[in-house]
Amino acid sequence: MPPVDTHRSVSSFLFMICVFLLSSVLGGIFIWQAEQDRLAAERARVADLVNNHAATLQTHIDRSLSATYALAALVRQAHGSPPEFDDIARQMLPFYPGVSSLSLAPKGVVQQVFPHQDNTKALGLDLFKDPIQNREAMLSRESGKLTLAGPLTLMQGHLGVVGRLPIFMDDRKGVPVFWGFSMVVMRFPDMLTPVQLPKLVERGFDYTLWRQIPGSKGRQMITTSSVQPLLEPVERHFDVLNGTWVLSVAPTQGWGAPLGLLLRIMACLICSTALASLVYLLLAQRRRQAELARRNAEAHTYQTELARAQAAAHMGSWLLDVPTGLVRCSAEIYRIFGLVQDSPVSSATFYSYVHPDDHQIVRAAWKSALNGTRYDVEYRIVINQQTRWLHNQARLSYAPNGNLTQAAGILQDITLRKEAEAQILATQSKLQATFDAIPDLLFELDVMGYYHDAHAPHNDLPLLSTADLVGKRVQDVLPAESAEIILAALQEAQATGQSNGKQYAISLPQGAMWFELSVSRKATDHDIPARFIVLSRDISERKRTEAILQSRTQELALHNQVLQQVSQGLPLRQILETLVLEVESQHTDVRCAISLLDDAGTHLNHGAGPSLPDFYNQAINGLTVGEGEGSCGTAAYRGKRMIVEDIEIHPYWEPFRALAYRVGLRACWSQPILNSEGRVLGVFALYHAIPARPSDTDIAQIESYAKLAELAIERRQAEKNLRIAAVAFETQEGIFVTDARYIILRVNQAFTTITGYTTEEAVGQTMYLPGSDRNNASFYDEMWTHIHDTGSWQGELWNRRKNGELYREWLTMTAVTGDDETVSHYVGTLTDVTQRKAAEEQIKQLAYYDPLTRLPNRRLLLDRLRRRIASGSRSPRQGALFFIDLDNFKALNDSMGHDVGDVLLRQVGERLLASVRETDTVARLGGDEFVVMLDDLGDAGEVAAKQAKKIGEKILAYLNQPYRLVGMEHHSTPSIGITLFSGADQTVEQLLKQSDFAMYQAKAAGRNGLCFFDAAMQITEQADTRLEEELRQALEEGQLRLHYQPQVDEQGKMTGAEVLVRWQHPLRGLIYPNEFIPQAKETGLILKIDQWVLEAACAQLVLWAAQTEMVHLTLAVNISSREFRQPNFVSAVQAILRDTGADPSKLKLEVTESVLQGDLPDIIAKMTALRAEGVRFSLDDFGTGYAVLPDLNTLPLDQLKIGESFVADILTSPNGAAVARTLIALGQNLGLEVIAEGVETEEQYAFLADLGCRAFQGYLFGQPDGVGALQAAVQREI
Repeated sequence: MPPVDTHRSVSSFLFMICVFLLSSVLGGIFIWQAEQDRLAAERARVADLVNNHAATLQTHIDRSLSATYALAALVRQAHGSPPEFDDIARQMLPFYPGVSSLSLAPKGVVQQVFPHQDNTKALGLDLFKDPIQNREAMLSRESGKLTLAGPLTLMQGHLGVVGRLPIFMDDRKGVPVFWGFSMVVMRFPDMLTPVQLPKLVERGFDYTLWRQIPGSKGRQMITTSSVQPLLEPVERHFDVLNGTWVLSVAPTQGWGAPLGLLLRIMACLICSTALASLVYLLLAQRRRQAELARRNAEAHTYQTELARAQAAAHMGSWLLDVPTGLVRCSAEIYRIFGLVQDSPVSSATFYSYVHPDDHQIVRAAWKSALNGTRYDVEYRIVINQQTRWLHNQARLSYAPNGNLTQAAGILQDITLRKEAEAQILATQSKLQATFDAIPDLLFELDVMGYYHDAHAPHNDLPLLSTADLVGKRVQDVLPAESAEIILAALQEAQATGQSNGKQYAISLPQGAMWFELSVSRKATDHDIPARFIVLSRDISERKRTEAILQSRTQELALHNQVLQQVSQGLPLRQILETLVLEVESQHTDVRCAISLLDDAGTHLNHGAGPSLPDFYNQAINGLTVGEGEGSCGTAAYRGKRMIVEDIEIHPYWEPFRALAYRVGLRACWSQPILNSEGRVLGVFALYHAIPARPSDTDIAQIESYAKLAELAIERRQAEKNLRIAAVAFETQEGIFVTDARYIILRVNQAFTTITGYTTEEAVGQTMYLPGSDRNNASFYDEMWTHIHDTGSWQGELWNRRKNGELYREWLTMTAVTGDDETVSHYVGTLTDVTQRKAAEEQIKQLAYYDPLTRLPNRRLLLDRLRRRIASGSRSPRQGALFFIDLDNFKALNDSMGHDVGDVLLRQVGERLLASVRETDTVARLGGDEFVVMLDDLGDAGEVAAKQAKKIGEKILAYLNQPYRLVGMEHHSTPSIGITLFSGADQTVEQLLKQSDFAMYQAKAAGRNGLCFFDAAMQITEQADTRLEEELRQALEEGQLRLHYQPQVDEQGKMTGAEVLVRWQHPLRGLIYPNEFIPQAKETGLILKIDQWVLEAACAQLVLWAAQTEMVHLTLAVNISSREFRQPNFVSAVQAILRDTGADPSKLKLEVTESVLQGDLPDIIAKMTALRAEGVRFSLDDFGTGYAVLPDLNTLPLDQLKIGESFVADILTSPNGAAVARTLIALGQNLGLEVIAEGVETEEQYAFLADLGCRAFQGYLFGQPDGVGALQAAVQREI
């Protein structure tokens, strides 16, 4: 047998061993590499899953926290007192899934929360004192940023997180002051529901969500699916405001596959050949390919689910490659922008969609992100002429050399949220407008008297601001008596549901204010204490009116009492003391005294002063009348009121100061008592114990008291004079005594003086001296019959003196009987009444005739007119009444004096008498007013009218002729009003009113003419009066409305609007200004209308300031000349801007050329002061007024407005085009903006634009309409 080749066998064995070892090593290497690849792929898949869930959670938290900003905007808009919080919060919650409650915490104390269920424990929680939440609350307030606290155990017993946004509001000096927090609460596990973490368990993963405790390495567990720590989990860190949250995920069964690894090792050991190893490697490669395909399938599934989640949340992700500028986007972003899926896009592509007004915002946010802050910005995009809102967030990645390489972020469509916020603001504005329309003070209180809310017109509370008032009790704010009244009203409303009519007063520096309460119990939940709505109406003016009425009633009663005492003949001192005591009873804080002027007019004697000590009355008795002789002596000397507000410092009281101190007097008001001729009779003095200054009401009362004293003094002096006159009269009466046969036995000297017969000549003669033939025999028969029957007779008769002169005599005959009752003598007294009769005639003349013109006065005219009307029922004859007023008579009086005016009036009276028949009446009513009554003008009205017109024209002609006044020629014209009358169906007052009304119509027609009364004219006048009353009511009830007409630039884009007022009448509908503005100007109501329009326009500017699409608009407000010329015009505009918070640069005041006439320096000063505030001025209807061209370069104007009258002619009239061209060039040369109004056609628009006009207004761009239409037009532009 051949020998064995041991070496080959060994070599084969060694080769086999080598192959085995090599195959084992190679197999081990392949096994290890495969395991590493599997682990890497698995972790990458899990990392994608974790990133998706973490991004969804972070977005959900950010969206939920954005509710704090909406609440903060609500608080700022309401100036710290948001109304109807529950209603607004109820509308907000559906837009923020995951948020369990919304709340407000003024000054860190939770006072409002919604919903109430399960959240009432949070009410009253002081965040700064709570040991759990104080640290996060302090951090939020100090940083001024939104913070997220938790997870923590909420007061409701749940685990959750709390988002707090500190709210700062500017005080009156513009300094930000911490107001409190707006907060959202998100409970676990409710807030995690949208993240769908449990689905990870369904896919074979365990997870843990935890929070890294700031300032330490500690962890706070939020939620987990495993009780055991996760093995080598994949973690995703993401920032949540002031903290970092981590989501950890690991496979439930771990990362390894031990059984498969063991089998592969065993297969590798078994496979001893390279072929087996190769087979194993091929199989392993196939397995790896299959695994990769499976992973790709899973990744596609996850990507589809991610796209679906992003679409539901309107959110997409993007990745920007900075070097190339290309952006990789998720499908949702392509959908949001309307781009073709997977089409190549760049950052420039997305930037082109950004709204032009938001370019700066986006650039600023990116620049800030490059400086290290987080890229987080909200802005608008415009797609297919539609505007949408986006919220974009990103993180930037840098290369080791510091170069920016890429940016990854998420983008969300938040248009729905923005619309919801806008709706909330609109609701708030509507509620605020409702509150602002209430003119009274409005409070919300509980039954204990605590204030929970307050509202006042223009935020004007009498004592405290709303912020200071809330939380206080009425006892802490009001006087005790007033607080008790309010608490009583609350108790009554608690029992009955309401309380009305209770009144209370508060004292303020400017005086007492009175209020009337209306209390109604507010409907609340059963678990909330009762609240009450308290309406407090200011009735101070009514109280003042009642006080004035009471004072007038007291004055009338006192007047009647004094008159009664005077008529009873009581002593003057008693009457004056009664007057003083009654005055002191009405004014308990004063003491009074009356001093009487002596006959020489040099001293004041004591008249009455019962409340003053005797030593004081004695000291001032006989006070010298003169300048500086105390208050009373000076008042009597001057004949004018003397007010000494403080006796201690007034020099006139120096000699009497010690005396005043003894009595306790510190002020003295002295009113001279004057008779009807202005002569001083005495002084009425009122003393006060403290320094005091009289009001207008006090002055009126002092004058009234002095008038009463004058009545009593004058009456007593008149009686004294009458007694003296009676004595004098008696000594002048002629007396004669006859026997029974009428033979004169004795006469006195007065008889001789009156008749001219001496005693010797009269005695022995019958009493029938030559006598007069004017009294016939029957007269004497009746006289003696009466004497025989009654024993006496008196009467007037004509007699003749010795010299033959006739005179009137008042004769009194008395029969003297003896014991037998037979007449023995007759005693006669006679008085020459010729002068008395002349005086009576003079009195009659004064009573019924005008002393200046000798024409009948008003009394006689009315008497004759009444008689004529009364006789009209018996005669159908027509009459006419002329009311004549001289034109511009006052100017003559003012320039030439009343003496010259009297000369003219006498000549007018003479000409009127010459113009009419003797049977007609010409009367002077007073001043320059005359009345002519014509009678017997015919039976028919038409005939009477022709006759009246003919006579009226005659009067016009006579009165138009020149007058000769004190050596000069004067021309005067009349205005005549005529009314016809016939029967008794008209009153005197009606006829005078009708003729007076017709006269004013003649004046309105241009003067120097006549006008017949027309009932239609009176109806028009009455309609004007009714329009004035309704317009006043419209201002009080808020019936006025603002309409806006757009103003555009040369591209047609709206830049602002002109404000136009409309009247929404409750019955007549919409009334345009031309129907009520003229009446408003005539009655002065234009000032109130102008103020309301300016306030409403500024309030609208404030609302637009919060709306991005409206914030750029300006408003042009027309200012009337009457308002501009008010002394306080500048301060009034400044106050409105300050009170409303409107931006002055958005306000433009339009003035016409008539406004700028007058005091040019004052006009420029007013305009300059307002321009310094930022207000702009536009000259309206330039070229149609009073031509301010010479002053145009000195006026601080910003704009010229070409009137629509010029614009209407630019295409049809060469002159119109030339004027427009000139006005535009003038404005450009002066550096002023030029705007054309009344543009109605495209041709006018193009023509004006070619001329260089850059601003336009007119129906071409929009008719005047409400604010809603204007905002809609702006939206259409966007």
